[in-house]
Amino acid sequence: MSGEVRLRIECLMPEKLLQRATERGIRVSAAVREGGHTLVVESSARDAQRLLELCERFSLPARVLSRRGGSALSQWLWRRRTLPAGL
Repeated sequence: MSGEVRLRIECLMPEKLLQRATERGIRVSAAVREGGHTLVVESSARDAQRLLELCERFSLPARVLSRRGGSALSQWLWRRRTLPAGL
C-alpha cells in the first residue's frame, strides 16, 4: 500500500523511540516534536503500522492523524463498500 500516514505519539523520550524504530528498520520521513512529550511522525503506511505495533508493545499512546495517497483511497473505498448495494 502506498501513501503517507501521520501519527501522534506521546512518550517521555521521543528520541529513544525513534532510535528503536530505526534499529528495527522502520523508516520515518519526518518527525516533529510538539510540546514536551508529543511526537508527530510521517512515514509510509507499512512503516506506520510497524511503528504503531512498536508503540503498543511499549504501551505508548499513539493515534493516526491523517492518511494520504493510496492508503487513504483504500480506506475510503472500504468504508463505502456497501454503497453500490444501497443504490
